[in-house]
Amino acid sequence: MSENPAGVRRHSPSKRTIRPSEPGESDGPVGPSRTRTPNNDDGSTWTTPAYANGVLYLGSNDYKLHAINATDGTELWNYTTQTNVRSAPAVVDGVVYFGSNDGNLTAVDADTGDELWYYTMYQPILVESNPAVVDGVVYVSADDDNLTALNATTGTKIWNYTLLDGSQSDPTVANDTVFVGSDTTPTGENGSVYAINATDGTERWNYSIAGDVDSSQVYADGVVYAGSRGGELVALDATDGSRLWNASGSDFRGAPVVAGDVLYVSDYGDSTVHAFNATDGTELWSYDSPTSTLYPTPLAWNGYLYYGSGSQFHALAEPAPAVSAVNATSPSGQNLSVSFDSSQALTNVSVSVSGPSSTTFTEADFAESGSGPYTYALASPYETGSDGTYTVTVETAKNADGQDGAASESDSVTIDTVAPVVDAGANATVDEDVALDFNATATDAVGVTSTSWDFGDGSANATGKNATHTFADPGTYTATFTATDAAGNEETDSLVVTVNDTTAPTADAGANQTADEDTAVDFDGSASTDNGVIDSYEWDFDDGSANATGATPSHTFADPGTYNVTLNVTDGGGNADADTLVVTVDDATAPAADAGADQTVDEDATAEFNATATDASGVATYEWDFGDSANATGENATHAFADPGTYTVTLNVTDTVGNSAFDTLTATVNDTTAPTADAGINQTVDEDTDVDFDGSESTDNGAIDSYEWDFGDSANATGATPNHTFADPGTYDVVLTVTDGGGNADSDSLVVTVNDTTAPTADAGDNVSVTEGTAVEFNASGSTDNGVLDSYEWDFGDGANATNATETHSYDSTGTYTVTLNVTDAAGNVDSDTMTVTVTEESSSSSSSSSSSSSSSSSSGTTEETGDDAEVVVETASEGTTKRSDVAVTNIDTSRPVVIPLEPPAGDTETGGAETDDSGTAGDSSSSTDETVSVAQLSMNVRNGDDFSLDVTTYEASEDEATSERFQRETGARPAGYVVVGHTIHDDDIEDVTFTFNVRKRYFEETNTGPESVALYRDEQTQWRRLDASLVDESEMRYVFEATSPGLSRFSIGSTVPVFETTAADITETTVSVGEEVELSVDVANRGGAGGSHELDLLVDGERVAGQTVELGAFENGTATLSYAFDEAGTYELAVGDRVVGSVTVEDAGETETAASVDDSTAGADGGETDGGAADGDETGDDGGNATGWTLAVVAVLLAAGLGIAYRRRERDE
Repeated sequence: MSENPAGVRRHSPSKRTIRPSEPGESDGPVGPSRTRTPNNDDGSTWTTPAYANGVLYLGSNDYKLHAINATDGTELWNYTTQTNVRSAPAVVDGVVYFGSNDGNLTAVDADTGDELWYYTMYQPILVESNPAVVDGVVYVSADDDNLTALNATTGTKIWNYTLLDGSQSDPTVANDTVFVGSDTTPTGENGSVYAINATDGTERWNYSIAGDVDSSQVYADGVVYAGSRGGELVALDATDGSRLWNASGSDFRGAPVVAGDVLYVSDYGDSTVHAFNATDGTELWSYDSPTSTLYPTPLAWNGYLYYGSGSQFHALAEPAPAVSAVNATSPSGQNLSVSFDSSQALTNVSVSVSGPSSTTFTEADFAESGSGPYTYALASPYETGSDGTYTVTVETAKNADGQDGAASESDSVTIDTVAPVVDAGANATVDEDVALDFNATATDAVGVTSTSWDFGDGSANATGKNATHTFADPGTYTATFTATDAAGNEETDSLVVTVNDTTAPTADAGANQTADEDTAVDFDGSASTDNGVIDSYEWDFDDGSANATGATPSHTFADPGTYNVTLNVTDGGGNADADTLVVTVDDATAPAADAGADQTVDEDATAEFNATATDASGVATYEWDFGDSANATGENATHAFADPGTYTVTLNVTDTVGNSAFDTLTATVNDTTAPTADAGINQTVDEDTDVDFDGSESTDNGAIDSYEWDFGDSANATGATPNHTFADPGTYDVVLTVTDGGGNADSDSLVVTVNDTTAPTADAGDNVSVTEGTAVEFNASGSTDNGVLDSYEWDFGDGANATNATETHSYDSTGTYTVTLNVTDAAGNVDSDTMTVTVTEESSSSSSSSSSSSSSSSSSGTTEETGDDAEVVVETASEGTTKRSDVAVTNIDTSRPVVIPLEPPAGDTETGGAETDDSGTAGDSSSSTDETVSVAQLSMNVRNGDDFSLDVTTYEASEDEATSERFQRETGARPAGYVVVGHTIHDDDIEDVTFTFNVRKRYFEETNTGPESVALYRDEQTQWRRLDASLVDESEMRYVFEATSPGLSRFSIGSTVPVFETTAADITETTVSVGEEVELSVDVANRGGAGGSHELDLLVDGERVAGQTVELGAFENGTATLSYAFDEAGTYELAVGDRVVGSVTVEDAGETETAASVDDSTAGADGGETDGGAADGDETGDDGGNATGWTLAVVAVLLAAGLGIAYRRRERDE
């Protein structure tokens, strides 16, 4: 199809009057007037006119589309094309759409004929199909092989779908689907019927059909009907294109039409008109047209079918109904049923009945079914009241048009309800296998049609009244005679035949058997047979016992031997038979065996075994199994056991017929061989490092019962593979003693060399201040080591060195010198310490004053700076651990930082001793020694030169628990103390405040942290802001830090530490036995911002008995298990730390062996004190007296990455 856009052509439509033709102008007889093409122009009309609003729109071969007044035939306007107009126009919403054979589809105004748009296809082509206009879209097919969808308003193309070949088929639109046909290709034989998506032009399905598809398709009730020039008429499912039915013809060129449930179509090829059932394709009728050329589509209207052919127009009336399949039946008794078929629906029915009684049925008596043909059946059977032959005749069968198709069609039925009279004859008796004659009689009013005999023995029936039969088996049989008449009535009569038994049974006692004495033997005679039924079974066992009856008895023979057992069987006719089997009874009594008494013997010593046995038939063999894989034969035997242990010795005796018996004794073999101890190879380890010992290579001829280790450092252990930690370096002889179950022992030793890995602790002494040239004494004697210090090295910071523990050195120049002491022990471990020597000129001086007290104090100091420095006055007051400094700042130069030195911290010793300041002057020792944090100096930049004041207050974290709890929760850090700085200077005038503050070293020892974890935190109300702190100096008692803040407010000095909390603890069992472990499940949380370890303590009645180390990361949770076993019954209260968990009841379960024990008498064997604290010579502990006993058990529990060790202790007073 051409892609040319829709255009607008300007034509001036001419209006012409179409006049009726004059008489004589018609080629046929004078009738209704016929009009020529307007203006009498030559041109035939191939198209169907369209009617809308009183106007007929008609295309013509005069190249024009005409608009004609439907009332008087006057032409209103015409539109001229370039060639024939054979497309029937479509009029929608005041627009006429039509195709022309110049390859155009045109839209014109229905009132004026003004062209609105046209769409050009490939030229020259024929556009003879009638356009379909639905929902603003024009659908048209043409000889350019396309189905095209155009916008009805603008003529622009929406989509086009390429068909198999050209198309003259009119599109049909239903359910968003366009149905259209196409011609065959030049080389093909089949055209196609297409279903195309009306929205996007995609194919839903296509159906191949013989020949071109010229006509449009008809859609009705979900079915698409189409015909083709190849003579194929099809009904297709509109959804998927599957064929529902098809019919064959010659050449279908006109479109089919559906009216009601009938499809009408004309056949161009054989000049016929057909009517089909639209549902199943059944042909209802056909009509041979007197004229040919049947192009058009028929019109079904008002009871007539109209069609045109050649130069004639025909009207067909529906034919009269066709009556068939008249059927008269008797469904039961004397009832009569009537049915017949009609090709059409009937409105007037008359059916007569003649016979012993008569009646007439009308349409009201019948029920109609089907849809062509139609079936009419009596709604309920007619009761005739008499037997006899009845004839039914269809007298009237009229359709709605009054056409009567009845032609006296009829059918007959005979009603007979009386059965025949029969007599089978008298009862009879006969022997088996002897022929017997049967003679019966049967009479019937209508006539007997069949007779038969059933002899009751499963044989085939015999026909006829007289028969002969032979019974093969005895018994009683019922022979039945049956007679049936022509109406199907049936009657029976029976007689009894007694067949005598003359055949003896066959006895079968079964196969010969072998059995042990005193053992039940089962017998089975059920294999015995008879032509009838065996009445009795009798058994004679040939051992003098009473006979038995029944098919399957059992019998026990008391003595060995051979027995002939006889079975007698008798049937119901008294016929009998016998059978015999042989039963061999064996000796089955075992001998009596005695292996002798139990024995005890040393390993490798010879033991004697003597057997006794008795048996009725005599003992044939004696066999001994000594339980150590050794064997012997004979009544008496000897054997030596190589290994200690307990052995079961088995004696087996067998008599002459193979019966055997056994007896056992227990041989206890004493262990007399000592084990071989193997303590392992020598080891070298570092001090405080676990050493694993392995004595599992020790061997014994039996089993080693115990392992005892002496580590040479007063510690001991048991078990094959203990471990031990040596606290001190040195060489240790570790001795392993192993003992087997026989009490035999052996020892082995190894040497453990423990390396010294502990560094010494260097102590260079306190900082000092001297004048130049003054000798300074240096003393390293405060340095310590777990062993012996090997060397001392001094670096005096001025290039001089020395190597003695005490040295004297003087400095020639002023300055501050860092003196470094390095100490080394005998193992090469090294440590260093530094001190500061401040050397001043001999003429320099300094002064300061302060006063304070331990409970409360006040001091004042004034620092006057010369030049442009600010003047700062500090007044300090202290009470307990809280200190407040009031600061007044004047004479401010905004170009330089304001430095505010505050009072130094309290004395730097635990006893309140003096601390030396930078000038060499000792501070006042009266300040509080409990102060954890203090501020040494503030330095800040200010933008405003006005005087201002500060109040700087420091206090301990314990004095504000609520703030400390919030601080720890939000930061994960533990507060050391707080600093609050009140100020009169505006916050906007302050920047870069540098704090120099001190933290006592004792704080770090208590929190188990280091100075690297310290930070300054500023309280910004919504959060605590962390400010990094740098370690800048330290003294013996304190660390000195610096941190910078953007402003002044409340601050906390804290360290990121682990903060552990026991959140829950539960006892798994509240009642246990002595020696049974109690387990506690403990939930632990680390609320701190750093990972660490925590010791859980298990308390029993307030005394710590077990512990476990828990390791958790920052903000992690974990669960630990503590376990403890009680050695005495009672009720105990359990707690984890300060959390009370509950009580446990320990019940006495007898003596409990402890894992390890220390004898009270050995604790002070060398004259030292015992663990129990016995007085000198007062209590020896030999009898347990009042000595204290200990029991220890080790439980290893892994939690997160930590290994905890739990222990328990029992103190007993006897």
